[in-house]
Amino acid sequence: MQPKRIAELKKTADEALQSGELTEDAQKTLIEVLTPDAYEQTWPDVEVVLHVAEHPVVAKRMQDERLPELLETALVEAFSAVLPLLGTRAFGPLANFAAHTRKRLDAERRKYELVAERLDGLDEDAAVRLLRNYISTDPAPYFVAKLRQRYSARVGEAERQSEEGVDLAVLVEDEGLVEALREPKTADVDVVRQALAELSGHPDVSTVTLQRAFRDGDADHKLVAAAIATFDARADFAPSILAQVISGHRDAAHMAVLAGRLAPLMARQVFSQFLAEAAWQNPEEPEAKITAERTHAILSARCVLPKIGSPLDAVDPQNLPDALEEGLDTVPDTVEAAWELWGRVK
Repeated sequence: MQPKRIAELKKTADEALQSGELTEDAQKTLIEVLTPDAYEQTWPDVEVVLHVAEHPVVAKRMQDERLPELLETALVEAFSAVLPLLGTRAFGPLANFAAHTRKRLDAERRKYELVAERLDGLDEDAAVRLLRNYISTDPAPYFVAKLRQRYSARVGEAERQSEEGVDLAVLVEDEGLVEALREPKTADVDVVRQALAELSGHPDVSTVTLQRAFRDGDADHKLVAAAIATFDARADFAPSILAQVISGHRDAAHMAVLAGRLAPLMARQVFSQFLAEAAWQNPEEPEAKITAERTHAILSARCVLPKIGSPLDAVDPQNLPDALEEGLDTVPDTVEAAWELWGRVK
């Protein structure tokens, strides 16, 4: 988010609380500030969330556990969205969320500032080496994104070089996990949860590992990477997962569920736009040709959309003759089973 927009939202929150009272109007304004739709993103900005939570009027009630229910819910959802972008999680009372987020943000910001201060004075090779070292610390995605905005080419090259030494085999060593992800009807929730927790904390599974899996991995690598990203609430990987759905990946139905669980607002927007474009395109044109992959993507998106707030009903494969011809009639059942599985895993 642009600094100007962050400042505007902070000012809006301050004005709502200037009376020193948490009135109904003030609560409504704060909830709007904390809601992603307020600035067309899939998650709020961590600076804005902390500004609201640390305001004396809100902080006092939070500490005493006397926040109004709707505002408390909005803050919990906001913190749950931003913590993965800092590469961490928090548990316990809401006040713990705020304290943990502040501590993590300040530590990661200092690391980011040290790197950013040095970059401008370095030549290309030295800058890339510095960025590779920074990336090797598995920094918060929030600050990697900030660096990418300022030094896109350098960060891209550093990530490319970092990925060269990454071994994707670690993602698929547990064949049982891959099978469970593909067969959600028979999957053991506890086994899936434990396997993902172990991979999430594995020293060889980093942000760079997941990035390379989506770029160069096979179907198994991509499915496990998407599962890890969803398990860890890494909303920054939502675009990569959605791309697998739109491309008609062999696991499009599973990917659609993961995207819907991970970033429902973004998934709803992307799926709706994809379906609208598909409906208006001329099927005679090469890019709009009906293929098994395209039908798979359409069917998967249509089955997940009703679960993430879309007014569209799930489509019946019987109404898509191509789905029956291509053996995709099991997609609705797969989506249902996977959706239920991830509701219990998360």
